[in-house]
Amino acid sequence: MSTSQWITLQDARDASFGKVAWWNLPTPDGEHITISSEQQQPVWKGVTGTMYLGGWKSGKWDGPGVFYFPDGCVLSGHWEEGRLLGKAMHVLLPESPCWMENHWPRSCLLDATTQRPLPFVYIGCYTHFRMNDDDAIVILKDGTARRGPWQDNRPVGNWWKDHATIEDISWEQMSQLLSFAEEPIVSSLSPDACPPAMSTCVSDQSILTSSSTILKPDDSSSWPEEWEGQRDAEREIGQWVTQLLSPDANPHEMQYYASRFYHDGFHSVTWIQQHCSTADVRSWMKKAHVRRLVPHLVSEQRVHTIALWLHKIVLGSNAHEWEVYEYAMQLVDEGLLCIGDIREFCTPDDVQTFDWMKTFHKRRLTAHLEHC
Repeated sequence: MSTSQWITLQDARDASFGKVAWWNLPTPDGEHITISSEQQQPVWKGVTGTMYLGGWKSGKWDGPGVFYFPDGCVLSGHWEEGRLLGKAMHVLLPESPCWMENHWPRSCLLDATTQRPLPFVYIGCYTHFRMNDDDAIVILKDGTARRGPWQDNRPVGNWWKDHATIEDISWEQMSQLLSFAEEPIVSSLSPDACPPAMSTCVSDQSILTSSSTILKPDDSSSWPEEWEGQRDAEREIGQWVTQLLSPDANPHEMQYYASRFYHDGFHSVTWIQQHCSTADVRSWMKKAHVRRLVPHLVSEQRVHTIALWLHKIVLGSNAHEWEVYEYAMQLVDEGLLCIGDIREFCTPDDVQTFDWMKTFHKRRLTAHLEHC
């Protein structure tokens, strides 16, 4: 039985955060996707809520295409045999959790007409869907733009000081680039030409205007083989999270959690249980959900046990609870996963290298280890 389906543009719009025409995001070189009126259900939708509109060849993504992730990220670029080639444009949709969690209202530009805030933009190359580029452009939600190297989803060096400054983008230019209206304005923003130079109004029902051709996918078209593992993993994680947190939980929110776990490197339920901690999820998961998750995380149980030991036996009750908890997390990160490991393998010399621990607390821990 097929686990994917073909849906209409309206269905694709309704399934997205903010109900926007996400497929109108152009590629970095200005190409954009439109379809012929004969295509009634042109959007491919996967079981986890992922969607794609673009070229196909032999059942795989090929040519210009736009990919929607269930957490509200949109990726536009060129594909070949299901693989992303060259530079792509990545945005976080306003109203999506991934955008709202990285959001300071006073720093955001608003579209003059809709009053919607404008999203984060990344234009550059990817490796295994991680941002990796020697010369990427990033535009923040306040219009601040920089150009420089990125590695593993992070800027290399100090983004504010080390990356080249580009003239800040005005809300008019951002709106031209990232408008998702009923009759969207589609613009181009090339890494060699910033800000965008021109825009063209198109209709959702117009004929494809780029040089590439959208091929009508056949019934055998499905999730590319190399992504089968990701699809199955996200589905398993989503089912586990839903059962764990609440059977009545928002399914869209649970899909987002599953996708976020996967993209953060937790590719299975077992891996989450063994290695995930509250520090990994508290920036994007609701507090009530974090509290329900904690008892099921082995690493969190380890941290809790070590924190109690530090607080009651080693440092004394005068140490702050939050401080002791941070110490416990650091000890686990050092590879000391239980009290026995600390007593057996941690030496006074090791303690002196703990620059994250207060001097007085180092002395207390050293004295305890010397008398074990």
